[in-house]
Amino acid sequence: MVEKDEQFRTLFELSHDAIMLLDSASFLHCNDATLKIFDCPSIEVFCTKHPSDISPEFQPCGTSSFDLAQHQIGRAMEEGHNRFEWKHKRLSGEEFWAEVTLSQTRWNDENVLQAIVRDISEQKKLQHSLEVAIKNAEIASIAKSEFLAVISHEIRTPIHGVLSAQELLLGSDLTDDQRENATLAHNSARSLLNIINDVLDFSKIEAGSIDIESVAFSPKQVVNDVFGLLQRIADNKSLKLECDFPENTPTYVVSDQTRLQQILINLVSNAVKFTDRGTIKLLSQFTAQNAEKMNWEVQVVDNGIGIEASKQKKIFEMFSQADSSTTRKYGGTGLGLAISKALANLMDGDLQVSSKVGEGSTFTLNINVEICHKDEVDQDEEESGLQRDYQKRMLIAEDNPINQQIIQKQLEVLGIESTIADNGRDAVQIYQESIGKKPAFDIVLMDIQMPIMNGVEATTQLRKLGCTLPVIILTADALKEKREECMNAGANSFLVKPFELHQLVGLFDDYLRVGD
Repeated sequence: MVEKDEQFRTLFELSHDAIMLLDSASFLHCNDATLKIFDCPSIEVFCTKHPSDISPEFQPCGTSSFDLAQHQIGRAMEEGHNRFEWKHKRLSGEEFWAEVTLSQTRWNDENVLQAIVRDISEQKKLQHSLEVAIKNAEIASIAKSEFLAVISHEIRTPIHGVLSAQELLLGSDLTDDQRENATLAHNSARSLLNIINDVLDFSKIEAGSIDIESVAFSPKQVVNDVFGLLQRIADNKSLKLECDFPENTPTYVVSDQTRLQQILINLVSNAVKFTDRGTIKLLSQFTAQNAEKMNWEVQVVDNGIGIEASKQKKIFEMFSQADSSTTRKYGGTGLGLAISKALANLMDGDLQVSSKVGEGSTFTLNINVEICHKDEVDQDEEESGLQRDYQKRMLIAEDNPINQQIIQKQLEVLGIESTIADNGRDAVQIYQESIGKKPAFDIVLMDIQMPIMNGVEATTQLRKLGCTLPVIILTADALKEKREECMNAGANSFLVKPFELHQLVGLFDDYLRVGD
């Protein structure tokens, strides 16, 4: 027992924390650290104080220090211990945060409380700094998202005009030289769009704002579409594109078709870019995981320049390519493979590479896809191609004069008569004036960012007026939050600018019947 008392006395005297003994009325004893922490000249002076005397009048919660001290002491007496944070005050008047631990003990044959007070001012400062940093980061993230939305809109809007006008031009009667020049311009504009998309996707991946969708699609059709987009570039380099599908290839699977196609376009276009001769092969393999899922392995094989072993991991890093000279010779942002790998990971998969310098590279994409049953797919046969004569009327809300002209010309090709509103307010007014009149509108195309009244507000107003027409949002803002906002306002579909005519036709076929 004597040894235990000696141990306590040593701890009491040498501790850097303030240790004191008290009852419900006052302090009974304290160590030297207590005097130092509270700027008190002696134990005798300190023992004349009540806990509320070494505290500000009120605690940060708003309760008086006297009342709250009595409550904490009573709780320790009742439960045997109590730990809490407390705002203390030195006798010099300086306030500081402390962690207080109260526990019952015996002193002079009486039940008293031992209090250990630890100064946690520095921890509190660090915690406050961290909270401020987190808040500032959240503010910066919001500002970044708003900036991306503005940049996306300001860049995509004119590019939409360029690509759509070129598409209309390529659909007209041209001489061979004119068609070649128009095709070159169209391909250059698409290359610019790809760079912009890479930068925006990189920002969205950083912000964690990319969602993976689940839709039913044909694996073969996705690959055929990718090859169709890149065939002309491959032909210009006398390269062959070949794909191999095994017999067990499912007709349909469920995953994110858009993101999968984005990855494959990046892999195949890279293979074309870095290969000067021979054949680029896409090899596909399906392995059942269970009754609901299977693994889809896609290999893109080329015999191009290859990648040094020491640099194969680097190519999946943001803004990196295997060699700085690669950018100068072949172009690119150094984002494509990093984005593709990030998307593969988001799709419950991965992207790897094996390569030898001078012999070529093999990029292997593995993703898990859901097995799709026939009844999950709309098997209705649609009219092939883009030839349509809908014979419908459409209300268009679009403030950009160039895009107004282009969308009207695109719709004329499809047999759609259109009325233009320069902003959301005018669109709502035109719709109101059309109620009960013939011919009535059949569908609404609605831009988001417009003066006076934006597309979200206009869509909300249309729904309040009882409008049941399909509303398709056309926007250059591709952020997820904006999509959700549009859908919550009552939109039926969402199409991101720049879009191609076949994408419009795909949506119109869902809502309009040709010639009805």
